[in-house]
Amino acid sequence: MRSITELRTAVEPHAAWLAAGRVDHDEASDLVGLAAKMWAAGKAGDEERFLSLDIEFHRRVLVASGNEMFVKLQELVAEVLTGRHHYHLMPHYPDEQALQLHADVAQAIQRRDGERAREAMVRIMEQAFDEMKSMWEQTGEPGQG
Repeated sequence: MRSITELRTAVEPHAAWLAAGRVDHDEASDLVGLAAKMWAAGKAGDEERFLSLDIEFHRRVLVASGNEMFVKLQELVAEVLTGRHHYHLMPHYPDEQALQLHADVAQAIQRRDGERAREAMVRIMEQAFDEMKSMWEQTGEPGQG
Protein backbone atom coordinates (compact mmCIF):
# COMPACT_ATOMS: atom_id res chain seq x y z
CA MET A 1 0.00 0.00 0.00
CA ARG A 2 2.91 2.35 0.70
CA SER A 3 4.24 2.04 -2.85
CA ILE A 4 0.81 2.70 -4.35
CA THR A 5 0.34 5.71 -2.08
CA GLU A 6 3.72 7.09 -3.14
CA LEU A 7 2.71 6.60 -6.79
CA ARG A 8 -0.61 8.37 -6.16
CA THR A 9 1.25 11.26 -4.53
CA ALA A 10 3.25 11.70 -7.71
CA VAL A 11 0.43 11.19 -10.22
CA GLU A 12 -2.88 12.45 -8.84
CA PRO A 13 -1.89 16.12 -8.36
CA HIS A 14 -0.70 16.22 -11.97
CA ALA A 15 -3.88 14.44 -13.09
CA ALA A 16 -5.94 17.15 -11.35
CA TRP A 17 -3.87 19.85 -13.08
CA LEU A 18 -4.39 18.19 -16.47
CA ALA A 19 -8.10 17.67 -15.80
CA ALA A 20 -8.58 21.40 -15.26
CA GLY A 21 -7.46 22.01 -18.82
CA ARG A 22 -9.15 19.05 -20.47
CA VAL A 23 -12.44 18.30 -18.72
CA ASP A 24 -15.69 19.25 -20.41
CA HIS A 25 -18.33 21.30 -18.58
CA ASP A 26 -20.64 18.38 -17.84
CA GLU A 27 -17.81 16.24 -16.43
CA ALA A 28 -16.67 19.16 -14.28
CA SER A 29 -20.19 19.71 -12.95
CA ASP A 30 -20.53 16.00 -12.21
CA LEU A 31 -17.26 16.11 -10.27
CA VAL A 32 -18.50 19.02 -8.15
CA GLY A 33 -21.73 17.11 -7.50
CA LEU A 34 -19.75 14.03 -6.54
CA ALA A 35 -17.72 16.06 -4.02
CA ALA A 36 -21.01 17.31 -2.53
CA LYS A 37 -22.28 13.75 -2.21
CA MET A 38 -19.01 12.79 -0.51
CA TRP A 39 -19.53 15.65 1.93
CA ALA A 40 -23.06 14.45 2.75
CA ALA A 41 -21.98 10.81 3.18
CA GLY A 42 -19.05 11.85 5.34
CA LYS A 43 -21.16 14.04 7.58
CA ALA A 44 -23.73 11.24 7.92
CA GLY A 45 -21.03 8.74 8.88
CA ASP A 46 -22.01 6.47 5.98
CA GLU A 47 -18.59 4.84 5.56
CA GLU A 48 -19.54 2.46 2.74
CA ARG A 49 -21.14 5.18 0.63
CA PHE A 50 -18.28 7.56 1.35
CA LEU A 51 -15.72 4.96 0.26
CA SER A 52 -17.64 4.27 -2.95
CA LEU A 53 -17.91 7.98 -3.73
CA ASP A 54 -14.23 8.59 -2.85
CA ILE A 55 -13.14 5.85 -5.24
CA GLU A 56 -15.39 7.30 -7.96
CA PHE A 57 -14.08 10.83 -7.33
CA HIS A 58 -10.46 9.83 -7.79
CA ARG A 59 -11.34 7.65 -10.79
CA ARG A 60 -13.05 10.58 -12.48
CA VAL A 61 -10.09 12.90 -11.88
CA LEU A 62 -7.77 10.33 -13.44
CA VAL A 63 -10.12 9.90 -16.42
CA ALA A 64 -10.61 13.67 -16.82
CA SER A 65 -6.82 14.09 -17.03
CA GLY A 66 -7.04 12.66 -20.54
CA ASN A 67 -3.87 10.65 -19.90
CA GLU A 68 -4.48 6.99 -20.71
CA MET A 69 -1.62 5.87 -18.45
CA PHE A 70 -3.13 7.73 -15.48
CA VAL A 71 -6.51 6.15 -16.22
CA LYS A 72 -4.91 2.71 -15.88
CA LEU A 73 -4.06 3.53 -12.26
CA GLN A 74 -7.71 3.73 -11.19
CA GLU A 75 -7.77 0.11 -9.95
CA LEU A 76 -4.68 0.70 -7.82
CA VAL A 77 -6.22 3.84 -6.36
CA ALA A 78 -9.41 1.93 -5.55
CA GLU A 79 -7.29 -0.77 -3.90
CA VAL A 80 -5.47 1.65 -1.64
CA LEU A 81 -8.65 3.50 -0.66
CA THR A 82 -10.34 0.20 0.12
CA GLY A 83 -7.27 -0.89 2.09
CA ARG A 84 -7.33 2.31 4.15
CA HIS A 85 -10.96 1.58 4.95
CA HIS A 86 -10.24 -2.09 5.76
CA TYR A 87 -7.39 -1.20 8.14
CA HIS A 88 -9.49 1.50 9.84
CA LEU A 89 -7.18 4.25 8.64
CA MET A 90 -10.17 6.36 7.70
CA PRO A 91 -12.19 7.91 10.51
CA HIS A 92 -15.87 7.03 10.83
CA TYR A 93 -16.61 10.69 10.13
CA PRO A 94 -14.07 11.97 7.59
CA ASP A 95 -12.00 14.95 8.58
CA GLU A 96 -13.71 18.16 7.50
CA GLN A 97 -10.50 19.35 5.89
CA ALA A 98 -10.42 16.23 3.69
CA LEU A 99 -14.01 16.87 2.64
CA GLN A 100 -13.19 20.49 1.85
CA LEU A 101 -10.09 19.55 -0.12
CA HIS A 102 -12.10 17.23 -2.38
CA ALA A 103 -14.57 20.07 -2.98
CA ASP A 104 -11.63 22.40 -3.66
CA VAL A 105 -10.19 20.02 -6.26
CA ALA A 106 -13.55 19.68 -8.01
CA GLN A 107 -14.28 23.41 -7.99
CA ALA A 108 -10.78 24.28 -9.22
CA ILE A 109 -11.15 21.79 -12.07
CA GLN A 110 -14.55 23.28 -12.90
CA ARG A 111 -13.00 26.79 -12.94
CA ARG A 112 -10.12 25.46 -15.07
CA ASP A 113 -7.64 26.51 -12.40
CA GLY A 114 -5.04 23.79 -12.78
CA GLU A 115 -2.66 25.12 -10.16
CA ARG A 116 -5.32 25.24 -7.42
CA ALA A 117 -6.55 21.78 -8.41
CA ARG A 118 -2.99 20.47 -8.16
CA GLU A 119 -2.36 22.15 -4.81
CA ALA A 120 -5.56 20.80 -3.26
CA MET A 121 -4.79 17.29 -4.52
CA VAL A 122 -1.26 17.52 -3.09
CA ARG A 123 -2.84 18.30 0.28
CA ILE A 124 -5.21 15.31 -0.03
CA MET A 125 -2.23 13.07 -0.80
CA GLU A 126 -0.20 14.46 2.11
CA GLN A 127 -3.10 13.83 4.49
CA ALA A 128 -3.54 10.26 3.19
CA PHE A 129 0.17 9.62 3.53
CA ASP A 130 0.16 10.89 7.12
CA GLU A 131 -2.86 8.74 8.02
CA MET A 132 -1.17 5.64 6.64
CA LYS A 133 2.14 6.17 8.46
CA SER A 134 0.72 4.51 11.56
CA MET A 135 0.04 1.31 9.64
CA TRP A 136 3.51 1.28 8.13
CA GLU A 137 5.08 1.80 11.53
CA GLN A 138 3.12 -1.16 12.92
CA THR A 139 4.14 -3.43 10.05
CA GLY A 140 7.76 -2.29 10.05
CA GLU A 141 7.58 -0.87 6.53
CA PRO A 142 10.05 1.94 6.02
CA GLY A 143 8.46 5.35 6.12
CA GLN A 144 9.09 8.45 4.11
CA GLY A 145 12.34 10.09 4.72
